[in-house]
Amino acid sequence: MAQISPIKFSKELQKQLFPDNEFYKYSRTETGIGPDVENVEIPVSGDVGRASSGDPVSLPLPILEREDTKKSYPVEQLYTSPYLVRNEESIVLNYDKLTDVASSLANSINERAGDIAATEWGSTANVVLTTGSARNAYVTGTTGTRKAINKANMLSVKKAFNKMNLPNRGKNSLYGLLTAEQVEDLLGIADFVDYDKTGELSKLRDGEIAYIMGFNLMMRTAHNYSNGVMYNAAGTAKRTVDETLLATDSPAAIFWHRSMVRHAEGNAKTFINRDQAAYLGGTILSSVVRFGATFDRPDEKGIVALVEAT
Repeated sequence: MAQISPIKFSKELQKQLFPDNEFYKYSRTETGIGPDVENVEIPVSGDVGRASSGDPVSLPLPILEREDTKKSYPVEQLYTSPYLVRNEESIVLNYDKLTDVASSLANSINERAGDIAATEWGSTANVVLTTGSARNAYVTGTTGTRKAINKANMLSVKKAFNKMNLPNRGKNSLYGLLTAEQVEDLLGIADFVDYDKTGELSKLRDGEIAYIMGFNLMMRTAHNYSNGVMYNAAGTAKRTVDETLLATDSPAAIFWHRSMVRHAEGNAKTFINRDQAAYLGGTILSSVVRFGATFDRPDEKGIVALVEAT
């Protein structure tokens, strides 16, 4: 018979740390994603050209037809390996390990979803390279130095969005996702944090950047200390979620218009098999969900990447 452990456990088990993944909620959401859905198709409106003025040269006017297209993106199954909670642990421990493990599995899947969304929302058509001072590379597996973000780089990103003629939804239109080092870069720019000097709505909220130059900025630290997306040294190609990084690869801050990106997320499910005889009454848990993310238009309007130059 199992003996009660003399070790005094804390009443609150310290939670495993997971990166903030709420950023992908700021997008269009695909609903009705069932367990067998593998792809989502998006209709893309074609160009109708510019309007004319004055008298037409001849009548009747030529009849044109708009050519619409479609874009599709995959919805993947995200899952965790099964975990065992031994029966005796439910007796010995004074916290609910079963509930805690189930919560950790859900968070792990959410972290994977965040990596996918960050990678898919990174643009390769609209890329700005940083030009600030050099600082050491910080992403695991990379070496050398990378150029920091400066004010001119943020102005370039904002100008790129200004030229896209995107719908204006006020303060809830534009978003950005940065690494911890990139947040530090921006906090070093006095114009972005000194409200008295600039009149901007810039402010610090709980130590994180909240709103700068019309962008709602968030921070995320993935397992390798990027925000989830990595580029080659030239900023012309993205690495996939599981691709091995080169020493010269670079992290990027990504920016998006919430009406021009989307994600598809099914209902998460945790499987709990209790009282397993083969494991002396232990309980086995695993979690699964279907998830995908993409940008709306093939021309990548609505997304910009600010890649750290080598």
